[in-house]
Amino acid sequence: MTRNNSYEFSILFDDGGVMNDNTLRGIQWQKLVGEFFSHKYGGEPYR
Repeated sequence: MTRNNSYEFSILFDDGGVMNDNTLRGIQWQKLVGEFFSHKYGGEPYR
């Protein structure tokens, strides 16, 4: 796909409330951080 005009290109950022849910994001973030650091530093991820 070729873009010749920069004004035809859009980037949308959403920081909660429209395209994602902040209450679910917090829970998912904690799980992912636990899985990442348990492999890096040892121990069991909190579930």
